[in-house]
Amino acid sequence: KHRPIKATILTQNLSHNLTRVKNITNFLPTWAVVKANAYGHGLNSALKGFSGADGLALLDLSQAKTLREMGWSGPTLILEGVFNQDEYDECLNLKVDLVIHSLNQVVWLENWLSSSPEMIREVAPKRLTFWLKFNSGMNRLGLSSKDYRVAYHRLHSLGFAVNHITHFANADQLNVRPTVDAQFEKFEGIVRDLPGLRSAANSAATMWHRHTHL
Repeated sequence: KHRPIKATILTQNLSHNLTRVKNITNFLPTWAVVKANAYGHGLNSALKGFSGADGLALLDLSQAKTLREMGWSGPTLILEGVFNQDEYDECLNLKVDLVIHSLNQVVWLENWLSSSPEMIREVAPKRLTFWLKFNSGMNRLGLSSKDYRVAYHRLHSLGFAVNHITHFANADQLNVRPTVDAQFEKFEGIVRDLPGLRSAANSAATMWHRHTHL
C-alpha cells in the first residue's frame, strides 16, 4: 500500500527508438505494438511517444476506443481479431484493422454481414481491413497452409481488402528450430501471388533478420 515506487516514462525515448527502427528498415511502414496498456507504459505516454508510427496495434477493442478518444485517428490493428460476431459492430464504429487467425472469425463475419442492414453491408468493406495471420512456426495463433487461401478468397469475395501477417518464433536466437529463414520461406510461399500488404518482422527480426523487412 505504501511502497515508494514511481515509474518515469520519457516519451522522447520512445520517439527515439521509433526513429531508430525506421532508419534500420529504410523507412518502411512501422507499427508500434501498445497492447497490455503499452506494456505498462500507459496508452497516453505511448501515444505521445509513438505518434510518428504508421499504425498502433493492441489486443482489445476497449483500448482501441480509448486511443480514438485520445485523438488517434491513424490505423489501429486488433492483433487477435474478434471473439464473437457481435464485436464487428464496434469494429466498424472504430474503423479498425483486424487480424483473422481462425476460420471461425471468417464465419462470424459472414453471419454478421448476412444479418446486417444493407447500409452496413455496403459500408463495411470500406471501413474494415483484414490481416490474415499465417502460422509460420510460432504455433500460438494463425491459419494453417490448408486454411489460409480458403480464408483469403472468402474475405476477398466479400469485398474486403486483405493483407498478410505472421509472427516469428525464435527471432532473438540463431540456429534454433524453427529458424526465422524457414518460417519466412513458408510465409513467402503462401502469400506469393496474393495481393495485399505483408508484415513479418517483430522487434528482434527488425534488428537481426533484415531480409524479413516488408
